[in-house]
Amino acid sequence: MRALTRLAFPFTASLFSLPLAAAAQPVSAGPDVVLECESPEGAEHTLNGTAPVGEGIVNEWSTDPVVALENADTLTPTGTFPLGVTTVTLTSTPGASDPVSDDATITVEDTQAPVVRVYPNPRYLWPPNHTLHVIETDVRVRDRCSGAGDEDFGVELIDVRSNESDNGLGDGNTSNDIQGADLGSDDRSVMLRAERAGPGSGRIYTLVYRITDGSGNTTDAEANVHVPHDFADLKDLIGRDDDDEEDMEAICRRPADAVDQLAEMFPGLGSANDEGVCNDICRAWARSCDDIAKGSGRCVAGEEKALAVIAFAECKDSDDRRDIAECREAVKDELAAQKAELRVETDEARDRCANMGRRCANACDDMFDDAAFSLN
Repeated sequence: MRALTRLAFPFTASLFSLPLAAAAQPVSAGPDVVLECESPEGAEHTLNGTAPVGEGIVNEWSTDPVVALENADTLTPTGTFPLGVTTVTLTSTPGASDPVSDDATITVEDTQAPVVRVYPNPRYLWPPNHTLHVIETDVRVRDRCSGAGDEDFGVELIDVRSNESDNGLGDGNTSNDIQGADLGSDDRSVMLRAERAGPGSGRIYTLVYRITDGSGNTTDAEANVHVPHDFADLKDLIGRDDDDEEDMEAICRRPADAVDQLAEMFPGLGSANDEGVCNDICRAWARSCDDIAKGSGRCVAGEEKALAVIAFAECKDSDDRRDIAECREAVKDELAAQKAELRVETDEARDRCANMGRRCANACDDMFDDAAFSLN
């Protein structure tokens, strides 16, 4: 089905009479375009049509599939085109003459692989007493063109491995250390044995998941479960590695980065040609920016707390009460420092939001001489 929008140009002949050369201007729907998907809705694009205009000439756009067009009464309407191929047609009917049409295609592709983070729980197996533990994995995905639910992605466990042999030197003479792994399926629960080689430096189990988005783009993501060699090794592992932090921020952006990204994406004030639109832009800017700063801060704080809870729980698995107490105090101190740092960063990001809102409101005042406008 095609959406048909009539473009009538009610110009008077005395003001907009066109020479014959202009009236004979060819009709063009513009060039074929290939875009990268920007959201689950597709990608925004402004058409660039060419057609004669004047008294008695009617120009109209149609799209297949249907796309709602803004500024549809112009030769340069804007719409959000869905994933796939959309055919746009510009038809010009000069009075009693036969209509002339031209087609163009707008192709929206999804070539970006999803960003994935896999969280194992528990992350550390302690003490190394040869018992089997159930490991539950939380797979989190962010993808520009897909939704946020599991139904939008294919999740497949493709490998579970260890950096040590199954029954190596000094590991207790047990085997089948990896159990219950259904490779090739969406298996988020496996069993791993809490043991490591005596002469080694600790065991690392690696679970590998392959995530496929709706366009067939895939990402392989790994999650590591550690069996420390000794309690000192366990304490060294508490916290996050640099690559963990980088992966986490891909899912849960720092407040400052989230605010900056919103500011870059926000429509330019110069395009506002109406006082009400200008004021709405300011309010949306300030409120959205503030919400993103607070929401991003809560997201990061939740990640911090979750990792700390895992580390804190593992502290109790020691025979030495002094070591247990020292481990818990270290976790508490680290979490307190992270909370303080995050609080400062979130406050700074929110302040930047307020400043952007004030600058926006001042610009509205200047454009429309509306000194009574205030940002609420």
